[in-house]
Amino acid sequence: MTTTLPLRRVHPLAKLALALVWLVALTLVFDARFQAACILAVLGVLLAADRARPRDILLVLIPFALFGSGFLWSHWLHPAAIADYADSVGGASARRGGDVAAAIILFLRAIAYGSVSYAFACTTDAGDLVRALMQYLKLPPAFGYGLFSVSQFLPALRQEAEAMRMARALRSGKPLRRIPTPREIAGMILPLIASALRRADRSALAMELRGLAPGRPRSLARRLRFQRRDPLFLLAGLALLAGLYGLVEIV
Repeated sequence: MTTTLPLRRVHPLAKLALALVWLVALTLVFDARFQAACILAVLGVLLAADRARPRDILLVLIPFALFGSGFLWSHWLHPAAIADYADSVGGASARRGGDVAAAIILFLRAIAYGSVSYAFACTTDAGDLVRALMQYLKLPPAFGYGLFSVSQFLPALRQEAEAMRMARALRSGKPLRRIPTPREIAGMILPLIASALRRADRSALAMELRGLAPGRPRSLARRLRFQRRDPLFLLAGLALLAGLYGLVEIV
């Protein structure tokens, strides 16, 4: 019997609110030590409380690191542009550290954004988040069903693409390549477009059958209620953020 991990039992809106507060703090505090401390704290919580695999975290953060590295090499190519941008987002704190320090902070900030976003995404069920938005923030049912459809559409499209590649490999008698060739991609475009159109047509028909028109009263099959652990989670997350900021200011 499997048990639900602690972070996954927290209400989606509580995690969303805390993630937004952390992102705002990462934006306002222009300090490399604070950015690095937040990254280590978030990753530590994921490893300890959510049993995340380091390999998965690394793979997710690579695109954010590549994006952040653009600030580093841009510093060498266009130092004036980086200085102006850092001055606009960091103010006096950016001017104290110099251009190189500002580029490093922007690099760490990109990774910190990715860490917080990944922590929220990997511990939150997309369906529960949409239900919570519909229940508490009055998200229109048509938009909610559309989000449900999109969350299922992309994984299904990927599975169809893999099935097409396996069928082509069986017909040709050649082993399946790990990375598809341009010829394979070109041969899958039309079938995937046709499949996407069929799925979109079925989704539109399902929305009509469910009566997802504005102004109609609707009920929810499963309501998500706030528990005692949710405010405790918020307080713990805010206390951790404040502690990291205080520690950086002291050091």
